[in-house]
Amino acid sequence: MVFGSMSGWSTGFNNSSKSLFLFLLANRHRELVTWVTDNPRDYLLLIIRGYPVAYKYSPRCFWKVLRAEFLVTTDDPEHMTYSDIPGRFKIVQLWHGTPLKWIGSDDKSNRKINHPFTSGASLATKVHDIAWAKVHHHLLKTRLRPYFLTVASSREDQKVFRRVFYSRKVEILGSPRNDIFFNSSLATEDYGRKLELGAFSKVLLYAPTFRDRPTGIEPFSEDFSLALGDYLVKNNYLLLVKGHPTTYYRKMHLKVANNVVDVSDLVSDIQELLIHVDVLITDYSSVAFDFALTDKPIIFYPYDYENYIKNCRGLYFDYFHDLPGPFARNEADLLELIRTAADWSVAKDYVERYRSFKKRFNEFEDGLSSERVLRRLGILS
Repeated sequence: MVFGSMSGWSTGFNNSSKSLFLFLLANRHRELVTWVTDNPRDYLLLIIRGYPVAYKYSPRCFWKVLRAEFLVTTDDPEHMTYSDIPGRFKIVQLWHGTPLKWIGSDDKSNRKINHPFTSGASLATKVHDIAWAKVHHHLLKTRLRPYFLTVASSREDQKVFRRVFYSRKVEILGSPRNDIFFNSSLATEDYGRKLELGAFSKVLLYAPTFRDRPTGIEPFSEDFSLALGDYLVKNNYLLLVKGHPTTYYRKMHLKVANNVVDVSDLVSDIQELLIHVDVLITDYSSVAFDFALTDKPIIFYPYDYENYIKNCRGLYFDYFHDLPGPFARNEADLLELIRTAADWSVAKDYVERYRSFKKRFNEFEDGLSSERVLRRLGILS
């Protein structure tokens, strides 16, 4: 089995393919696995750790892929190999998050057209977009073999994956990356120790997603950052900032606030950080669906919602109806929700919304997703 994640310097050794890879290593199946990366830093890291790894642009990688039975990925398989490479391998698509934003052939953000399944789209637009989707389908089939298996966490992402990956072979088995919430010993990095998180009464994490185009709207003002910093120091709280791998948000004024640490360059696998977090703050990121398995509070901060919907990409769900909230539409709302988290997070209506949200998007809550996937592939009996 050949494993890989997303490509480039900003991503790394992470996500569900990493979880399966490590599961097999821990269960003495070393001869079955190889990790592929085009990131020299990750390549050296895995060599140092003694993991079986191949550099993407090497004869060893070509040979491993050629002989592989399965290619396991969380994104486009071209990130870990070449589209025209021969071999008998079957591709297993784990994807890298529950779809909240449009993905694949549904994502028309770069073309500024309406989603074909949106009721507000004109008939001409729907016909145009459906025709474009069919062309995309043909190109996908001719460029790369179809997925042998796509793994979903719920019926919701199963429906999306069936459409965008043009496959009925989408099975609800749970996301291996989330097994760590039920067994923290699966972590390869101890961020609690590395970041000295035990010194703080509470750890908050701001983890926004990327923007397809710059919206020109900053999430935080300098005045807000100073006020938040004072509050964090007074209460011995720490706020971590983890930018999306493709957008690190270097210009955020929060970088100069007290008790705020930007860990974007320090943390490759956000799941290993989430197990130490008490409150998550995010916007349109799929991290909220994963973090819900911890039963800890989530604050949604869609500070640029109208601009995002208009200039970036659409969402599969009604943001303010299908997500559990609470929603901070501005900085004042955000600071108040941080201050009062101990109250609203235990309120009956919030707990009920949260529980419904978690169950809707996570069919399994047992930490056994890696096992289910490997049994489905016949690797485990």
